Amino acid sequence: MSTDYIADNPINLEALGNFNHQGVWVDTKEEDGVILTDGTHYLHAETNPEIYSVNIDHETKEARLDYSHQYQGIMFTRYGRNDPEKIIAAIEDYFKVKLVSEHEEAFDELAG
Repeated sequence: MSTDYIADNPINLEALGNFNHQGVWVDTKEEDGVILTDGTHYLHAETNPEIYSVNIDHETKEARLDYSHQYQGIMFTRYGRNDPEKIIAAIEDYFKVKLVSEHEEAFDELAG
């Protein structure tokens, strides 16, 4: 299981690539983003990810992911049982943003 987050205001990828604030730092730099850690938990940050929507097939009652669009920004993703709260708080404090979870109504508006 994973949870995606996006910021309510743009974040500079270069600044994120050198992030070190409140005990949170860059663990790994990747071609399209970074992985942040607090030493125990991790939060992935990816630039320009594809956005999918969940749709239910009314005949089979099965859920399927349908491609929606390319998001023009940084998406943060928590995988598994990671608890990214400390990492999220550090990002929000440093960049003066709010990270919005995919479970919040504002997520779809921000993702465009």
